[in-house]
Amino acid sequence: MLAANPSPSDHARLRILLVDDDPQVRKLLARVLRKAELEVVEVNSGREALGELRATPFDVLVSDVHMPELTGLDLMRAVRAVDQDLPIILISGAPDVPTAAAAVEHGAFRYLTKPIDSVVLCDSVQRAGRSHARLRSDRNPASPTDRRQLEISFQNALDSAWLAFQPIIDARTGRVCAVEALLRCDEPTLRSPPAVLAAATDLGRLFEVGRRVRTLAAAAIEKLPAPLSMFVNLHPYDLHDLDLGSNPAFAKHAKRIVLEVTERASLQISSDLSSRLAWLRQLGFRVAVDDIGAGYSGLTSFAELMPEVVKIDMSLVRGCHENVIKQRTISALAKLCHDVRCTVVAEGVETADERDCVTELGCELLQGYLLGRPVRELPKL
Repeated sequence: MLAANPSPSDHARLRILLVDDDPQVRKLLARVLRKAELEVVEVNSGREALGELRATPFDVLVSDVHMPELTGLDLMRAVRAVDQDLPIILISGAPDVPTAAAAVEHGAFRYLTKPIDSVVLCDSVQRAGRSHARLRSDRNPASPTDRRQLEISFQNALDSAWLAFQPIIDARTGRVCAVEALLRCDEPTLRSPPAVLAAATDLGRLFEVGRRVRTLAAAAIEKLPAPLSMFVNLHPYDLHDLDLGSNPAFAKHAKRIVLEVTERASLQISSDLSSRLAWLRQLGFRVAVDDIGAGYSGLTSFAELMPEVVKIDMSLVRGCHENVIKQRTISALAKLCHDVRCTVVAEGVETADERDCVTELGCELLQGYLLGRPVRELPKL
């Protein structure tokens, strides 16, 4: 499988995470890398790898593609959800074009095929490590003191997190039919949800935000009057979180929960995500897409997720009664959604004129300050 071992070089010592479920192959690869004076941590599954990555930093991730339970591509998607920079080298004994294309799509540093020349392997790892170091240097990261303060603030935000609830109204009856759960916290340096998400991204702890929100939502829905549904916000990367759907306290209310994809970030569509969405729907969850009409990303999310609920962005709703172009756009979007049996929500309704206009144009549900502001208390029927 491997050619002659390379001689040790004088490069800086790099920290490598090596993932392979075949112990013989893993030991052989680790031996080659250690002979090249690389520090290697070995694990035999993607789940173990995620645990190591959460615990300590690494310079390069080297993973087999074909592994049970969590494949190399699954692992790569999970890593990309929290760390866009970590170089990832994928290794395959049965290479194919779709897998290689997916590896490129998600930013793999190299895609190597077995049998592997050990010189190529070590050279690829060293190049990946140097590339990672340059990236970190170019980004001019915060000092250790600043990062430690960010970690403290972020943890305080998680610990003090709570949910505000904004009503969603049936346009025909004027009655509350659902609420949207909105993240809030008492950490003064991270008051807004975007600030919390930005800190989570910088710290590689994005999944923790989604999990905290779902824990709070699971507790809140126990007190929500039974006919009402709850919209729970998801960052697109949350769709790749293995915890989504497997948290029993959250999943048991699936038929009353709408998973709302809210952030305008790139959706990593794959066969794995398609099967995950099918599984979530089988559990009873519905999917909503936010920001339709705000730009390309919203329409792309609509086409790729095929949601049950669509929210028309407030930028279209604002002043729509005085703008013919906005009216035509809302009408066209509503018709498209109705053709594929999607429920349409108009967001950001602030005046009676806007309410009447979007209702006439085909929006079944309404949300906005005219109808109710976000509050800490759940609505009562």
